[in-house]
Order: sequence, then structure tokens, then C-alpha cells
Amino acid sequence: MLTIKIQTNALPLNRLYPTNKSGRRFLSKEGSDYKKIVHVETYRAVREQGFSFNPKTHYLSSEIFFYTPKLITKKKEISKAKPDTSNLVKALEDAVFEVLGIDDCYNLDLNISVHYSKDPLIVFILRKHLLSSKFDSMGD
Repeated sequence: MLTIKIQTNALPLNRLYPTNKSGRRFLSKEGSDYKKIVHVETYRAVREQGFSFNPKTHYLSSEIFFYTPKLITKKKEISKAKPDTSNLVKALEDAVFEVLGIDDCYNLDLNISVHYSKDPLIVFILRKHLLSSKFDSMGD
């Protein structure tokens, strides 16, 4: 298991992948800065906790917890200004798996939740499992 904690005030809102004049999407400077922070924290977690993965015998599952002060408004409603969860997941996965040198196609199970917190935080938990356990129920 690998647990990566990212404490940052640089949680991008909805500007990770803007569209240019020709209609193509690209990673913004804000998105690039976010990915750099994720890289640093991923390297740190791997150095402290270690992590190995063999795609011939394992698959991955992950849980992602986003904690943000922008989740709710003063009226206790879900804020439209909260970070776009889908964009955050894509950038987070890209950055983490890039550091690990693993194709994210091996991440077969993903659980995401967003919570209110005064302090922004991302917790990314990556677990490896034996492939045989995933496919035991498959018939011959």
C-alpha cells in the first residue's frame, strides 16, 4: 500500500485543461504546477514507504479523498466553485503513475470522495492486489 498526502493551497479549480482557440485542450500552467506538487509528494511517499508493482501478477485499486474549503457555500449548499473532481482525478492519476512508471490502465478499482475541510488536502491511497483474486470468479 502507498499513501500519498498532498497539502496544498494550490488546488486548481476548473482550469486544469483549458481549450485554446483551435478547440484543443491543453494542460494549463496551474495544472502543470499542480502536477509538480503531486510529483514531489509521490516521490516522498515512495521513498518513505516503498512501493513495487508487477503487472504480470498484480492489479491496482485506489481511494482518493479530496478535502476542500470550497465544497460548500455560506448557505450550506454545494458550491459550483469547488474543484472539478473529474479534472483533479485525471491530473492526479497522471502525475502519480508517471512517477511510479506504471500505466494507469492497471488501476482497476477507483473510489473518490470529496469532503469539506478548512485546509485543502488530497489523500491518495494505492493498493496492489493479486490478479488471481480479481479473476477467480471468471469461468474457463
